[in-house]
Amino acid sequence: MSPIAQHHLDLAKSYLDREAHGDLAVIDEVMTEDVILTIISGQSPHTGHAIPWAGEHRGRAAAKDFVR
Repeated sequence: MSPIAQHHLDLAKSYLDREAHGDLAVIDEVMTEDVILTIISGQSPHTGHAIPWAGEHRGRAAAKDFVR
């Protein structure tokens, strides 16, 4: 694995571990202020109705609310 690929893998693992443990400061550290999380459901053609949290979550605050 290249050093850059290893760095990205380590960053992703660290992000997921910290998020899983409730450390939402990681969102400020790795996401831009204008981040857009798009949540869809692959199980339904009506993704907006399949799960209540489907759709776009814009910005760090929205990302933190989604993770909570």
